[in-house]
Amino acid sequence: MLEKISQLHQLIEMEKTGNPDVLAKGLGVSRSTLYRIIDELKSYNAPIEYSREKETFYYTKGYELNLHCSIRLIDDEIELKKITGGCHFFSSVSYLRRKEHIFVIE
Repeated sequence: MLEKISQLHQLIEMEKTGNPDVLAKGLGVSRSTLYRIIDELKSYNAPIEYSREKETFYYTKGYELNLHCSIRLIDDEIELKKITGGCHFFSSVSYLRRKEHIFVIE
């Protein structure tokens, strides 16, 4: 999903997103998922607007997006019990299971 956000950011910077249907299809997400991602970005103060005239999303002022991903091994049973998952886009915890080890992407 980080790749899709990065693609979205680049398209918005270039003001070449196309209309919402075209953009959603290009990113491989539904229109409603696209708007959830945009709303989430806006919650982090991304100044995103849409121009019907130009048929593109754009930033109303400069906006820098820095995405980071870290992976660490969780092997403490107590810490594992503290982990909760969810579908909230930016705060969800993804699991990659390999045998008896659990890797967490934060």
